[in-house]
Amino acid sequence: MTLTPQRRTALARMSDGEWRLGHDITDHGNLLGALDRMGYIRRASGRLSILSDTWKITPDGLAALEATQ
Repeated sequence: MTLTPQRRTALARMSDGEWRLGHDITDHGNLLGALDRMGYIRRASGRLSILSDTWKITPDGLAALEATQ
């Protein structure tokens, strides 16, 4: 899997906390699931539904994000 523009945008929004301001990071299908499978994010809370769970960016996710800037 590659870091598509949509996945990069989602990671950037998550890292900046923009989701707290109402930005939708799930616009592109199963984006959170794809980032999770890539190891770029991980669940920070219990196993709630994928959309209502809390996520954290992993070191790999941060490195991928920085590499595309």
